[in-house]
Amino acid sequence: MVLPAIPGNAQTQAAVDDAWYAQLRSWRIQLEACAQKASRRRVHMLRVATLRLLSSSCQMLSPPVKSPASHAARRWTRQAEKLRQVLSHVREFDVYRSRLTSLRAGLDVPSATRLHTNREILRQIDRLDARLKQHRRGAADRLTARIVKGLPRLREASDAMERAMRAAPAQCAEQSIASGIAALMADFPEPDASNLHDLRKRIKALRYTAEAAGPSDMRTRRLLRTLRAMQTAIGTWHDWDDLARKARQLLRDQSAPISLIALLDEIAAEWLERATGVCKRSRAKLDRLWRETERTPATMGKLPVQRAVDARATRMQRRA
Repeated sequence: MVLPAIPGNAQTQAAVDDAWYAQLRSWRIQLEACAQKASRRRVHMLRVATLRLLSSSCQMLSPPVKSPASHAARRWTRQAEKLRQVLSHVREFDVYRSRLTSLRAGLDVPSATRLHTNREILRQIDRLDARLKQHRRGAADRLTARIVKGLPRLREASDAMERAMRAAPAQCAEQSIASGIAALMADFPEPDASNLHDLRKRIKALRYTAEAAGPSDMRTRRLLRTLRAMQTAIGTWHDWDDLARKARQLLRDQSAPISLIALLDEIAAEWLERATGVCKRSRAKLDRLWRETERTPATMGKLPVQRAVDARATRMQRRA
């Protein structure tokens, strides 16, 4: 990859580049594995790798000028976005079932209070899980068929992007991170149920950018801790809220006086309160980080150079 000559950054940037190429090669391996069997682990790993690479490829599109690099990135992005959507559909069923398993573990114990109530809810959990399992199987079949059909195009597009990346100029990650924090503060002044999911997408994109910068200073580590805390809290609320909605769809004949749906709504409401609280506290930390960056931008000079991220990157656990 052709890089500007910046003293002290060459070794760091080379390590970042090597990590990116290794990630792309790993993505291809995961793609082929998922085409053979869309297990829970394989779907999760491929989805996370796809999201990270989508974030990186969006950097190729800023500024939006015509070049072999931007053309290759755009071509791969179109294919990967379609893959991400199908992966997400399968992944959501895995998340639903995982949440139900954790809920069951808390209810299915001899010492649990209101044992009769718990047994009724456990029966409803079993019914819902059976339906989710059936839907997941169909979604996984569609995913593997989609991958098998599109595998030649995905391979070709990723090869072209890799070649283009080696010839693409790089820009400073510092500007991307600072502008990302500023945009986050401006676009989400009051986190609530209406915007938390969009906020989480933006947090994830900014986190990927900061992580891709390689070795970080204390300020970047603080940023990553803050972003992860927000992402985890919002993600947990979103999982329970989505599960409650899915339960309404799949348990439409629910007439029992003791309702799993009511319990899921209660859990989602509790996590909504926690998530908004975490986000409000974290906004104050981000605000301090942003203001420190504005006052002393030179202190972030240890960050390696890489491509800048534009707003399109935000459309995109260590959890994904």
